[in-house]
Amino acid sequence: MSVWSTIAVAIERVAATLGDLMTDRDTAFTTGVVALSAKMAVADGIVSRIEVDAFRRVFRIAPGEEAR
Repeated sequence: MSVWSTIAVAIERVAATLGDLMTDRDTAFTTGVVALSAKMAVADGIVSRIEVDAFRRVFRIAPGEEAR
């Protein structure tokens, strides 16, 4: 394997690892925001339709992902 091929493979591995880390961070952040939003909505006792609609305006949820 040439030096350039070795460098290319190394760059691909680093890029894949960074991509995985960013995905993990995005998932952790999104989970935290959803959990905090739910706790804040329940704080007054009842979650209103207005609170649900406000959350959906700020955060776009992909079709099929709401159940998760």
